[in-house]
Amino acid sequence: MRASWIALLITAPGLAFANSCPADPAQPACPCGKLPVCVISGHPSGFYSSVYFDKDSGASWEGFGQGESDFGEAITAELSMAAELEKTAPCVEILPMDAYSAGMTLIEVLAEESGLTEKIRQAREAGDTKRLEELQSELDKLFEKYGIEDIPWRNPALVLEQMMRRRFSCIASVMLDGTMADGKYTVTANTSVQIADVDETASTTSGTPGGGIGDLAKRVASPLARAQEELFCSCQETLKRYLTTNFDLSNQQHRCDTTVTCCGKIVKTESTEGPGIGMGEVRTYETKCCSKLAVFRAGEQGTEDEGKEDREAANEIWCPGTWNLRGPDIDCDGIPNAKDSTPWPPGEEPPGSR
Repeated sequence: MRASWIALLITAPGLAFANSCPADPAQPACPCGKLPVCVISGHPSGFYSSVYFDKDSGASWEGFGQGESDFGEAITAELSMAAELEKTAPCVEILPMDAYSAGMTLIEVLAEESGLTEKIRQAREAGDTKRLEELQSELDKLFEKYGIEDIPWRNPALVLEQMMRRRFSCIASVMLDGTMADGKYTVTANTSVQIADVDETASTTSGTPGGGIGDLAKRVASPLARAQEELFCSCQETLKRYLTTNFDLSNQQHRCDTTVTCCGKIVKTESTEGPGIGMGEVRTYETKCCSKLAVFRAGEQGTEDEGKEDREAANEIWCPGTWNLRGPDIDCDGIPNAKDSTPWPPGEEPPGSR
C-alpha cells in the first residue's frame, strides 16, 4: 500500500502540463464574456464626446477642415477604427459612439429633405395605417443602410434610454484625435480601461486621413487584449507541490501545498498532510470563468450583500447573469428594443412611453 502512495506522489517536473489552458473545441469563443469597447471620434461636435467626455473643443482634429467637414473626417476615422478592431482585437464588443448618434442625425436630414418625414406625418394624420407602414418600412431601410437598425426610432423615450445604456457599457474606450499639417495626417488613439488600469496612447501618420488606421488598430488591440484577459479570464491553474515531512519508515508523512491561480493571480491556497513520501509538483488547467469580474457577476463571491452594488452596476451593462449587452435589449427578453412591443422591464415604463 505504501508503494502505491509513493508512485502517486512522485511526479517528475518534466511531466507537468504545458503552461496554458488546452484548446477546447467544445468551448464557445470568448466563453467568459467580451470586453465592451466604445470607439469615440473625439471631435467636439460629436454627441458622446461633447456631452460625456468633456473634450476641449480646441484639442482635436486640428487642420482637418472646418465644421461639418472636420466632423466627417472624425466620424470616418471612428468607423474605420471600429471595423479594424472587430477584425484585430480578440473577444471585444465594438461600439462606435459618435458615428452612432451622427447616423441618426443624418437619417433625420435625409428623411426631411426627401419628403419622407412629411409623408409619414400626413399618413398618420389621415389614419392611413397601410400607407404609414409602407413609409415606416422605407425609413427602416435607411437605418439599416447606415448600420443603426437596432435604434427603436418609433419610441423617442426608448431611443434616449438605449443611447444612455450604450454609454454605460464603456468599460473600455478608444478616443481618437487628429491633426493635419504639411500634407501629413496624424491620428492618435488613447485606449483606456480604468478597472483594468490600462491607459495607453498610440498614433499613426500617413498621406491620407484614413491611412494607417489598420496598423494603429493592431497597436490598440494589444492593451485591449490584456484588459480582456484580466477581466474575463477563462483559465484556472492548480499547482500541487509535494514535500516529504517525515522519512521515518514507520511513519512516513508528506505535505501538499496547493495554489489555485486565475491567469497568474492567486485565488486560493491550502496545505494538507497525508501518509507516504511526496515530492515534485503537478499542474492542472481548467477552462473556467475565474476572474473577479466573472465571479461576482455569477453571484458566487462572499455573502449575498458582498459585491451587490458592483453586480447592480454590471447589470446596467449586461443582462443579469449573462454577458449579453443590455442596451439593445433593455428588458433582456431576447427581443431587440427596435422589434419589441413591450421593451421596458416591469415597473420601469416611463410616463407616455406606450
